[in-house]
Amino acid sequence: MGGFKTKFRIIKTSHNARKELRDALRPHENSLLTEINLLLDRARLLLKQKTQYSDFVLILDNLEKIRKVSGKDESSSLEFLFVGSAYQLGGMAAHTVLTLPLSLVRSHIGGEWKQLYGCEPFVLPMVKVPPRNETSHYEPGWTALKALLQKRLDLMPNSPKLSWNEVFNENATNLLIEASGGDVRTLMYFIQEAITEEDQAPVTHKSAFTAIGGTARTFASSVRHWDKLVQLAEMTDPRIPNNDPDYLELLRQGAILEYINGSNEEEGEAVGLEGLLLDEVTPWYAVHPIVKQLPQFKTARQNREKPLELPE
Repeated sequence: MGGFKTKFRIIKTSHNARKELRDALRPHENSLLTEINLLLDRARLLLKQKTQYSDFVLILDNLEKIRKVSGKDESSSLEFLFVGSAYQLGGMAAHTVLTLPLSLVRSHIGGEWKQLYGCEPFVLPMVKVPPRNETSHYEPGWTALKALLQKRLDLMPNSPKLSWNEVFNENATNLLIEASGGDVRTLMYFIQEAITEEDQAPVTHKSAFTAIGGTARTFASSVRHWDKLVQLAEMTDPRIPNNDPDYLELLRQGAILEYINGSNEEEGEAVGLEGLLLDEVTPWYAVHPIVKQLPQFKTARQNREKPLELPE
């Protein structure tokens, strides 16, 4: 057992060892898939025999975080993994959930997913906090996020039933929601950081601001293509070209967030095909609210607003 652990550790940490393992396994990919499916069938049979359940779901998480494989660049690596290996990833004898990078889903490959995997990818959009082309916030989105936070608070073990305002003051809550841009995962991260910073209730506006600071520093040091961010912020119809590598990079970094409007059917309105495609299906994009406050973004916007000075 100890020898196995040592070899497994070497495979995890050594690029050469991983490459050698991949090269050794590649000629046997089809037979490996067969063996995996036999194992899954066996697991399903035991599940039925020993539990009340009849089936299971196989979740392959964090695949969207893979950047490079087999010495390829990032774009080629993603295509190699999710397109070139679609037969293996989609051929397992189980209900399977894969996580894909959004930049790849929104690239030129977008139309191939149904052919490759038998279904379209499901993209979970941000909660609409900023309305399109407006400076005020979108009240239903804010209300939904506050309700979500209260439900999360109600699930905390061994704690008295508290209202959200007892844990966070109103200014801190509003700051965290605004800074998240409607990304629930980011909002929860900010909350955890703010609680750690304060270590008592209620969490203050200052602690919330400190929690946001790390993300702001990451964006400031890693984001490029500021001119394109400004262009997106000034669009009346904020969409990104599917084949623009700069926008796809910004989308992967989280500097650009994706939204989808809700259907007007909820308000009792009949929606035709055109309205459905424009309002319910087609995503639109916004610059992350933290990025919009960074000096680099403001400078890029000021430079675009300056009149062109012609030489005398």
